[in-house]
Parts: sequence; C-alpha cells; structure tokens
Amino acid sequence: MARITFAPVIYSQYKRQDGNYSVRMRVTFKQKSRYITTSEVASPSQLTKKLAVKDPELKNRLLLLETRMREAVSDLDMYALEQMEVGDIMAHIGRRINGEFRLDFLAFWPDAVADKPKGSRENYMIALRAFKRFLGVDTLDISKVTSRLMREYESYLEKRHGRGARAVTMYTAAVRHVHSLARKKYNNDEAGELVIRNPFEFYTPPKQLMAAAHRDIDLSLVQQMIDMRTELEGRERRAVDAFLLSFALMGMNAPDLLDCRPPKKGVIVYNRQKTRDHRPDRAEMHVRIEPCVMKIYEDWAEDDGAHAFTFHRFHGNFKQFTWALAKGLKKYRARVGIPDGELDFYGARHTWATTAYNIGINEGIVNDCLCHADQSMKMTNIYIRKDWSVLWEANRKVLALLDWHQ
Repeated sequence: MARITFAPVIYSQYKRQDGNYSVRMRVTFKQKSRYITTSEVASPSQLTKKLAVKDPELKNRLLLLETRMREAVSDLDMYALEQMEVGDIMAHIGRRINGEFRLDFLAFWPDAVADKPKGSRENYMIALRAFKRFLGVDTLDISKVTSRLMREYESYLEKRHGRGARAVTMYTAAVRHVHSLARKKYNNDEAGELVIRNPFEFYTPPKQLMAAAHRDIDLSLVQQMIDMRTELEGRERRAVDAFLLSFALMGMNAPDLLDCRPPKKGVIVYNRQKTRDHRPDRAEMHVRIEPCVMKIYEDWAEDDGAHAFTFHRFHGNFKQFTWALAKGLKKYRARVGIPDGELDFYGARHTWATTAYNIGINEGIVNDCLCHADQSMKMTNIYIRKDWSVLWEANRKVLALLDWHQ
C-alpha cells in the first residue's frame, strides 16, 4: 500500500525580502510530492548553512504540525487511499486541519493538463507561467481565484499584449479551463458538496478581436519551392521539403510529420495530435502519397519501421523541429526575397485549404481533409465511415495544379 510521508523543507528560493525563509511541508504519495505552505518562518540563525533546522523550538513546532497532518489522514482506509492522488491528500488535510477546503491551484495545474496532447499541454504550461508572472507568487489557494482577480489579470494582459490580442483570450481561458477541471475533480454536484465555487459565473474571458492573419501564399511561391528544393542544403532544404510534404499530405502538421508511422500500400494512417483528444474518432486520418510527390517522400523516407520520415534523426522533439523549420524557412525567405511574416510552415496547411476551396471542392470535404475539431460534427463523426478516396481525390486535384518534376 502506498505510504504518505511528510517532511518540512526550506529551499533557497523560499527566502523572503526580510531575509527570513518560508517553511513548507512536503507531502509525498505514490512517488509524487506537493508542498503545503505553512505559517512558520525561519530566520537564518535558526538554520544551518544547508538550510536545515537547528533551532529546537522551531523543530518542535514543525514536529507538532507534522503530527497534526498525520492524524488528519489517519481516517483514510486502504480502499480510499488507492483511489486518491497526492492532490487529494492535500485537500483532505486542508479540510481536516483548517475546517475548509484548500487546494494550491498553481500546483494542481500541471497535473490537471498532464494527459492533454503534447502541443496543447505545452500551451497550458506557457499560460501557467504567464499567470505566475502576473501573480508574483508560486502558490495560490484556489479560493483566491475570483472574478475580480480575473478582471485584474485581463487588464494586465491587455497592457502587455494589446486589447483583443490572442494571448489575452488564451491565457484567461486557460485559467478558466483548469479551474473547471478542479471543480469537476473535487466538487460533488450530485450530493451538493461544492467545496470550490465558480467565479466564472461572474467573469467570461474576452473573445479575440484581432482576426487571425491569412497565412496562405500564392501557388507560384509553392512552385518556386519545388523548382529550387534540390539546390538547397541542410536546415533550409529540410524546412522547404517539410513545407512541401505538409502541403502534399493535406496540410499535415509538424508534430505528425515528425512522429507518424510508415505508410502501408502508399497510405499514411495517423491520429492528428492537435485534435485527437477532442474528436470521438481520435482524429484518425488516412492520407495517400500521390505519385507526383513520391520523389520528395523517398528523399526523406525512414526505414526504422517506426517513422515515416527521417526528420526525427535531426530533431529529437517537436520544439526542436518547429524551431528548425522556422530557422530554415527564414533562410529560404532571405534567399528569394520574401518578407518575414509572408511564409511560415503553417502556411502550407492554409495554402492547401484555400486552394482546395477556390477550385470548387466542397467546404465539408476541405474540413475533413484538415481534420478539424468540429463540434457540430461531433456525433456524426461517431457513426460515419469515411470514404477516404473522396479526400484523396480532392488532394489529387490540388496537387495537379503544380509541376512536381517527377
């Protein structure tokens, strides 16, 4: 059975402006640790050089606090413990000791989003860092997340990024979403046990006012990339070819290019990472490699049985890959005289979609090719068996507008 352990800790980052140190209690359960902020403060004279407590009186107070915490969890039976995580233990301690629910919202955040897709998870962690910068603290009880605090946060973001900026919408919405996950986890609506109130009944994150820039490019620029690709080398060549492969594979995103498995009978099957957790069909895609682009595919085909492309050999993770794509395309833009901002990797997806729509391909088919998280089609996606050949024919028509030199 998993044990709960307690240990008072003092780290250098806990040093306060007055020179003293805050004391926290580390709670460890199932090999995960969280920290409870205590009311105890230690002066340098009460500590060793390594920040261990040497003062007998402070030691006794901390021992008493540890004993109270052990008593607070003593009523939990073996079955209850098996169902709990360290965050649940901390909440239980808070209720027993303080008589009310306590949850460190900032510590809860990373665990709450841990199961999200990689790209989405990273965005939530960026939002967490932004929220911490605004707060100026590393701990925040969830009761402090109020509608007033959120309006102050929104004002802070507007001053930093501009009114209507995407960051204002994304960061405030991230707080709302993680808060909703906490309420879902700890509130018992059916029994009427609402230990976390909902401040978002009185505050709504603003909508983005700045329209997203159209990132599609003229097909003549795509043709120029095809014509010049073999003259390029290194990072610049990889970025240009990755752009062309994304375009040729109906706008496949960079994370999927990096991780998708090898094709079978000329078809790559993958689950789009950005939307697979938001669609009942797990955002499954079947993309046929058209004969006209087979040469580019073969230039980057992997033979390890686990990856379709060799990009993973150069870039170990998604962040490295996207950084390298941006640098490579920047070098290419400088080579051909394209201003910054007029050609980026995501432009391949936008250009494919715009081209398909402009040549008369049905908007619903374009949406299927892009594999969006379309809430209006949520139930439909459960029951419909897609005829992938319809999507492949749409892609063939788009690619036929270019000369691929095969």
